[in-house]
Amino acid sequence: APDPQTPMLNDLVIRKLPIPAEGVTQHPDGKIAGFGVRVTSGGVKSFYLAYRHHGKSRRLNLGRYPVTPLQKARGRALAAVPIGQIKRLHPARRHTHPETGNLAVWMLRHALRRDG
Repeated sequence: APDPQTPMLNDLVIRKLPIPAEGVTQHPDGKIAGFGVRVTSGGVKSFYLAYRHHGKSRRLNLGRYPVTPLQKARGRALAAVPIGQIKRLHPARRHTHPETGNLAVWMLRHALRRDG
């Protein structure tokens, strides 16, 4: 569940995120658990969705900001949640990503190819 103490991301907040002197900083969203923005020391801002698969932490890149608008990235993150639930409900009819075995990753990667 999202943390009520964490502010919800918006365009103004994202534009004003500080660039770290080195490495990467992560800024979670207060609306969607696991969703957030990473900022690199080079100034690149990208959306991510953190999740666990077979007990391992994973992170799905949802696009760079501002090329990928916040609402589109948030929609991609929201789409991953119910898709992952389908895997548990309908195991005989699922498609999975060949590398991770994760239905959400498979569906999002196909959606990303269609979106360009």
